Amino acid sequence: MASRQHHVFSSGGPWPLVGRDAELAALDAVAGHVLTGRRQVVQIEGPAGIGKSALLSAWCRGDERFRVLSARCHPLEQEIAFGAVRQLFQPLLASTDETARKSLLDGAASALQVLDDSLPADKAPGGPDTAAAT
Repeated sequence: MASRQHHVFSSGGPWPLVGRDAELAALDAVAGHVLTGRRQVVQIEGPAGIGKSALLSAWCRGDERFRVLSARCHPLEQEIAFGAVRQLFQPLLASTDETARKSLLDGAASALQVLDDSLPADKAPGGPDTAAAT
């Protein structure tokens, strides 16, 4: 893949991301695999303040082939069912028309019910609400 200039944005404007060429190349390689249809997972770990978020933010802004969804979890949200999932997907679903929405959720009817409070919860025949199991 061609080398791209990655920037971190702060209140003072864009700054180039320095010293992260290996990590950016690894993310580019993962992106290449994803574009060929292979599923990939990336885990970035390190101590607080080392620049994990800056790395991901710079890479996401530098690659327009993907739609980036993000969420921030807070300890007070632990009891909210599917809180992070809702943060990720509700804005996307809300911004699409019904046809695109169905396409995005094809084969995921249960997920749609979890994300869309306007839909009735699935009920097992003669049984309890299955939303929690979903």
